[in-house]
Amino acid sequence: MTQSHIDEEYNRQMPALTKGESIAWGCSKLLEFYLQNNPDHPFEFVIDSYYEGDTFNGLPITRPSVLSAHKDKAIMIFAVSSRAVQAILKELQQQGRILGMDVFLYSDFCWSGFSQKVETLTGSPASPAFHAIAKSYYLNSVLNVATTLSGSVLFLELLKRTSGSVAEVGIFNGSNVILGARHIALGEERPFHAFDTFEGFPELSHHDPANRAVGDMKGDATFEEIRDNLSIFPFVRIHKGEVPRTFESLPEEKYGLVFYDCDLYQPALDTFEYFWKRILPGGYLFIHDYFAEKGGYVGVRKAVNEFFPNEPKAEFWETTGCVIRKTQ
Repeated sequence: MTQSHIDEEYNRQMPALTKGESIAWGCSKLLEFYLQNNPDHPFEFVIDSYYEGDTFNGLPITRPSVLSAHKDKAIMIFAVSSRAVQAILKELQQQGRILGMDVFLYSDFCWSGFSQKVETLTGSPASPAFHAIAKSYYLNSVLNVATTLSGSVLFLELLKRTSGSVAEVGIFNGSNVILGARHIALGEERPFHAFDTFEGFPELSHHDPANRAVGDMKGDATFEEIRDNLSIFPFVRIHKGEVPRTFESLPEEKYGLVFYDCDLYQPALDTFEYFWKRILPGGYLFIHDYFAEKGGYVGVRKAVNEFFPNEPKAEFWETTGCVIRKTQ
């Protein structure tokens, strides 16, 4: 499918919007990054049930109760996690709103630009089929998917284009590993190494958020539950503990894709140090949280720019991340 055909397909689904003709839902970092990149946005205001304040990046904040007076406006959901998206959709369904008609996810809204970035990075545009697969998983997963919806699409896109082993460093509750393993299981199996402490954050550095502490960001699934969920994929290997110590027991392998999602500065440097020299030419290092909101995980970008001062970085604010391709 050509880029023009992709654009036509999504244009049929998306209403044509001008300034003030749409409503954003979710005072999230995704909305913040979107507004920074799109000053001529179509949003009149943003809805959020929990955010404290009157405005968000210049947009007035209101509560869901105002929607009954704005039935003619489309709603764009910018929530990050699948659990938040599911909760918002449930509330909108009770108001008679329908996904795909007057409610859209941010990945629908931003598809054309995202797909063009994928084409620039890989040589071909993003697949609507992968978007549908990731969206279906996001909307129905019992596990909370925190990768971002576009991040899940990009992960599948990079998996499709690579060979060699796969690693995800920082798997939270394993939801993204399950999505990737499903894709691998349909083709030629290859090792998929999954790393996490399964006990939340290890020691933080002064480059990491001051409002975070050891033990934060522990997944809502136990290690035993995650282990059993992943046991159906014989090629997935779980490594419990802190990096870089967990790298010491790895067999010597070459990698096509490494996904970093530990949020913190020092584990990022440790991950880059171990894996970069083991990534195959043409392979990818996908780094989550390269984009961070004020007070967020700014240590990740610092680690990236220190370790890779000269390598080109494909930036995807839609995933809050960047991708570095190994050229040789």
